[in-house]
Amino acid sequence: QTRVVELLFTTYNAPANLYCCVTIDMMLPFTGGVYGVATFYTISPVRHLMFVTPRSDAFPPPNRTDVLKFTAELVFIVLILRTIAWETRKHWRTARKVLRDARQMEAGNSTSG
Repeated sequence: QTRVVELLFTTYNAPANLYCCVTIDMMLPFTGGVYGVATFYTISPVRHLMFVTPRSDAFPPPNRTDVLKFTAELVFIVLILRTIAWETRKHWRTARKVLRDARQMEAGNSTSG
């Protein structure tokens, strides 16, 4: 029986150039009713432009906190991509082994029957 329903979506507000990531959790306890929890995260892509555009009045030079955040985000993305690569490689190896074992079992069954 379903006890938790989770709704995840992202919206983009073009005039404000702002992304909003929304998570809504609805918990259904045994006693009945619904308990809801909503979480909103806003992401402004403009702050990333400070690192790739020439300096002007529109984009002031980044301070140390901005540089630290940007570096941490890049490291996080690299770690996620590395983990995805490791997991993909592991699953391919497992799939090949399962298929090889299945072929061997099939070949063994066909010769004995």
